[in-house]
Amino acid sequence: MTDDQMTTTTWGQAWLATAAETGRVYAERLGRGPYYVARGALRNMEVTPGRASGVFLHGRQRSQPVSLDVEPLGDEEWERLVLALAAELRFSAAIADGTLPPEALPLLQEAGVDLVGSREGISETCRCTEAGAEPCRHIATLHHSLATVIDNDPFQLLVLRGRDASTLRASLRAARTGEDLATAGRSADAVAIEELEAGDLFSARGDLDTIPLAPRRVSDPAWLFEQLGEPPGIEDSTDLEKLIVRAADTAWKLAAGDGSEAADTELLLTELRAQRMSTPIKLAEALGWDPQVVADALDGLYSENAVMRMGEGLEAKYRSAS
Repeated sequence: MTDDQMTTTTWGQAWLATAAETGRVYAERLGRGPYYVARGALRNMEVTPGRASGVFLHGRQRSQPVSLDVEPLGDEEWERLVLALAAELRFSAAIADGTLPPEALPLLQEAGVDLVGSREGISETCRCTEAGAEPCRHIATLHHSLATVIDNDPFQLLVLRGRDASTLRASLRAARTGEDLATAGRSADAVAIEELEAGDLFSARGDLDTIPLAPRRVSDPAWLFEQLGEPPGIEDSTDLEKLIVRAADTAWKLAAGDGSEAADTELLLTELRAQRMSTPIKLAEALGWDPQVVADALDGLYSENAVMRMGEGLEAKYRSAS
């Protein structure tokens, strides 16, 4: 797959087409994004209601947090969206089955609903110094990374516009049964806020173990450097930021339940990508590990085609395959 073939579905193409509406020059500069996406330059990609964010980190350059803020769907537009989809049984069935067919896009446009949103409703944030470059390579990479996410799961467009798949499914059921769309997404156990009494907040009891936990990756582990500036006595915090990013990646692996072995492998690959090409000895020095342990781990990754290797033993040179 070449850099210009990364986005192949209707939904991802629609997002990039909207982003490119700024103008010809913008569209040309936006085309730089796939190069960096293919090289894994965007880390900690996250889509939350109204926002897509990540951290751009390529080579030995300083990490750069980037974000896109997207205008949410209004209530009237949401109702038109639900009614248009509910009128087509094939779309309601597909959505209930967990897919959002690309054929729904022109149907929604005919109903006056732009699920992707307008270009004016997208704002970009990057504090880089690429003067006069719009978009900068960091924003271009985020746009293409987001398009890839949307390709893989078009329902992420709903999240980006302030809604979600479960609310859409509930609203479709309500529309087809004549229920009130305004409350269709509410849980059956939910209590309206006007029905709550202050005393209930202190008398409520329940099993804390039943509360679902949803840990999320930190979007910018080194954000303090952006807020407070360089630490005292340090002229360049790049190495320290990389160390923090590696620590955050390891913490996420452990929190997600992958275990220390998976975390160590990811940490090793993260350090290898940071050095671009390295030997077990140099990697061991950076990580504080035994060189032979590093060499054995790299041999395992080599057998899995996760790294490339030149030479043998502790002096062999390795490079990440992704």
